[in-house]
Amino acid sequence: MPICFGMREFAIITGLNCHLSVVYDEEKMSTTILRRRQKIIDLLGKTCKEKELIEHIKSDDVHKSVKKSLCLLYFVHNFLCTKDLNTKLPVEWVLLSADRDEFSAYPWEHVSYALTIEYLLKAVNSNVKISNHYGFPWVFMCWAFKAIPSL
Repeated sequence: MPICFGMREFAIITGLNCHLSVVYDEEKMSTTILRRRQKIIDLLGKTCKEKELIEHIKSDDVHKSVKKSLCLLYFVHNFLCTKDLNTKLPVEWVLLSADRDEFSAYPWEHVSYALTIEYLLKAVNSNVKISNHYGFPWVFMCWAFKAIPSL
C-alpha cells in the first residue's frame, strides 16, 4: 500500500490553520495595533536575527505587549518554521506579530509545510550529508512512525 506525506497529513498532525492567505488592511487596524506595530519596527527594524530578538525579549525596557509579539515571533521562528539561527526573520512576520488575531489566523501550516518539504527533499536529493533539517521535521517523524509501524 503506497503512503503519502502531504499537506493533509501535515494538517492532521499539527492542527494548524489551513487558510489560503491573509490580506492586511491597515485602514481596518486599530490604533493600538498600529502603535504596537510601530514600536516593534522601531525596536527591531524590518528584520532581525534571533539573537537580537532574544535580547529584546529579555530587556526590561520593552513594553509587555511588544514582548508578547516578540515571543510569538520567537515561537514561529524556532518551532514551526525553524531555520538557521543566523537567518533574519521575514519582514512579513515582524509586521504581522503586532496583530495577534491576524498572526493566529495566518496560514502557518503552509509556510511550515513548504519549509519542511524543502529541507526533506534537500536531504534526500543531496550528495552531501545534511545534519540540519529545518522546517517542522517532528511532524514528519510522527507521521512516519504512525504510517510505517515497522520503524
